[in-house]
Amino acid sequence: MIKKIKTDILLQGIRISDLNLLKEAFSVDVLEVVGNGTLARFLRTRDMVAEAGKIESINPAIGKFEKLQKINEVLSFDFNDEHLSRLVDGSLIQTTKEDIDKVSSESGRLQGLSATRLLN
Repeated sequence: MIKKIKTDILLQGIRISDLNLLKEAFSVDVLEVVGNGTLARFLRTRDMVAEAGKIESINPAIGKFEKLQKINEVLSFDFNDEHLSRLVDGSLIQTTKEDIDKVSSESGRLQGLSATRLLN
């Protein structure tokens, strides 16, 4: 039997081996792994072929915010536009576990961000 080798991602020095870790480390740095094809390979090795195709189809000419929106939608991360905007403008460096824990299962939106890693 052939063992499938899974591709991991390195974001902000964190080794990402599953979608939960990717969600926790979600930042504008994800745009680099989208652009170089690493995220699509990551998804394919986890049998997420449809999602990989959607990630590859993101137009590289659109802005960072729009790209993050599309990635958020494809991966069903449920971050709201305010959160994504704060990632882009630099007032929020990365998503934290506290942010993720505040995602309401009913609304699927972040409720009152209180990230601990803010730029001053």
